[in-house]
Amino acid sequence: MANQEIGTDKWSNGLADGAAKASDTVGELANLAKDKVSEFGRAAAQKMGDTQTGTADALQGSAASVRSAGQSSGESLKQFANSTAETLESTAAYVRDVNFSSMMKDVTEVVRRNPTPSLIAAIAIGFLAGSTWRRRD
Repeated sequence: MANQEIGTDKWSNGLADGAAKASDTVGELANLAKDKVSEFGRAAAQKMGDTQTGTADALQGSAASVRSAGQSSGESLKQFANSTAETLESTAAYVRDVNFSSMMKDVTEVVRRNPTPSLIAAIAIGFLAGSTWRRRD
């Protein structure tokens, strides 16, 4: 009987050791995944920061083009062009002056306040992106 109890104790200890090792491995993998996600987030934020000025400049240029095209049109089209140009300039200033994390907070807040229009906009953007990628192939 004593041998049987010793065998059971060894088996129980081995099982406990295996569970502890598995738990440690899972914890290490979770920490590694967390570090990789954080690293990816920092890289994405850096990339957005790098393109922020270019995006703002492109918006500013678009505003100038819209305003210029509207000057040679009728009065109602001229007013619409000026209004559109002002919106583009305002967006350019926002993109230039606000950091990426603040932009993401602003986008999150807009989506929370306006879920249906946000969903429609996301679908439209997805459709346009998909059709652009299909044309490339």
